[in-house]
Amino acid sequence: MTAADRPHRPFFAIGLRLIAVICLSVMFITVRVASERGVHVVESLFYRQALALPVVLAWVAMAGGLQTIRTRRIRVHASRMMLGLTGMLLNFLSYILLPPAEAATIGFTMPIFGTILSALILREVTGIHRWGAVLIGFVGVLVMIRPDAGHFPMQGVAVAIAAALMTASVSLVLRELGRTEAAGVVVLVEQTGARLSDLGYAQKPQILGPSAHVGALTPWR
Repeated sequence: MTAADRPHRPFFAIGLRLIAVICLSVMFITVRVASERGVHVVESLFYRQALALPVVLAWVAMAGGLQTIRTRRIRVHASRMMLGLTGMLLNFLSYILLPPAEAATIGFTMPIFGTILSALILREVTGIHRWGAVLIGFVGVLVMIRPDAGHFPMQGVAVAIAAALMTASVSLVLRELGRTEAAGVVVLVEQTGARLSDLGYAQKPQILGPSAHVGALTPWR
């Protein structure tokens, strides 16, 4: 089923979005708690992805089986997979390196980046009101993080901003895939490809160093 065939149910979509935000918040806080107890962020990423695969397979089976996941857009799926995996890793790190409230607040820049990328890449019409909202949003983030005050590690702030940018990029790719691909195809290809990437991360967790744990880079504690 393509985007043109799907019924428009905005309130149902809003409800799903709210549930997704709640689940993401719980997941990020859980990752932070795990990090405080010595779990490396790569290990958290690995199990997050691994435990999601059985759920996705069950969903595909109930939706009609493997015949429903045919695709000819492997390159776009690969781009979505790498952006999503990188974005998830950065989001996990942002909640480890920053207080959760500040990490979540910086995460709200995702719609701002989404607006900018939509205008630059998708050539969407963006009026003066939307650009004004983007400008005000960035000013608000600068006021909140106060980079000259030294309250939070700038590495953590940079990671959180990068995470928001990656999440916005994933949203754009998903919009493009949604025009031709079923949701089950998008999720299954992402989960299958992520397994291979997770194995690579798991073999060399030292690539992120000690900053993958709560500690030296959190002067606010």
